[in-house]
Amino acid sequence: MAFSENQVTHFHKLYMELPDDFREGAVKLLREQIKNKEEVREAIKTYGSHSWVVMNGIHFQWGMSVRNMLRSYGFTDDKTPTKNLDDYYTAIIEEAMK
Repeated sequence: MAFSENQVTHFHKLYMELPDDFREGAVKLLREQIKNKEEVREAIKTYGSHSWVVMNGIHFQWGMSVRNMLRSYGFTDDKTPTKNLDDYYTAIIEEAMK
């Protein structure tokens, strides 16, 4: 399932609404922790923003493990505007891969 341009814009807008310290800390953590950066960058390039995590078939293994790692380091759902880290973690990963 590819996300529409409107959906991608929505996710990026949500990402920018995260508190600066949350956003910057989460990106820094993932830049340090994600080992398969080139594979992730290639998936983003191939499948598009936000769609890559679903279309690449890695959501239920790798993507969820990254989201859960964010939680374990204190980047929890309750600290996000929507109270749901699922709304943000793909944008955080994408930013970390830049």
